[in-house]
Amino acid sequence: MINHPAYNATFCDDRPLHVVAYTDAAGIGGAEISLGHLIATVSSHIRITVIGTSAKVVEAIGKYRPESISIVLPNQGVSSYLSHIKTFQQIRPDILHFNCCTPWANAIGLTTALFTSRAKIVRVDQLPLRTTDMVTLWRHRALCLRVDAHVAVGQASAQGWKTFTP
Repeated sequence: MINHPAYNATFCDDRPLHVVAYTDAAGIGGAEISLGHLIATVSSHIRITVIGTSAKVVEAIGKYRPESISIVLPNQGVSSYLSHIKTFQQIRPDILHFNCCTPWANAIGLTTALFTSRAKIVRVDQLPLRTTDMVTLWRHRALCLRVDAHVAVGQASAQGWKTFTP
């Protein structure tokens, strides 16, 4: 159970928009710095929760917005899936923003969110890389089809993503 006043409060219809900024990155790179800048500059009326699978990364991103709540989840195995499901259901965000440093990033988070959350799901891809592993490629395509918004960072990335669609 998450014990934090922001989650224990009862909100009416005019409650603040609640956005989860999610990453499964193991280290800090351009994608994570970009996410930090985003949460630092978004309206103060938006409630932000930073969720990730690396304490170091979650802490670094959370520092960009000190009032945000940070949650670290396991990154593999059945316990990871169960923790993601429980967390997404418990905090009930309005938007889940998945920050993908590679196309195959965030598979556990995206999969559990798509099947357990009523939140709108935004996938932000930082780098349009191809994979030669067919299972990874088809998983990526299936997950991309289910999101509410798919954003590529920059013109070159957007053009690169066009070659990934069937």
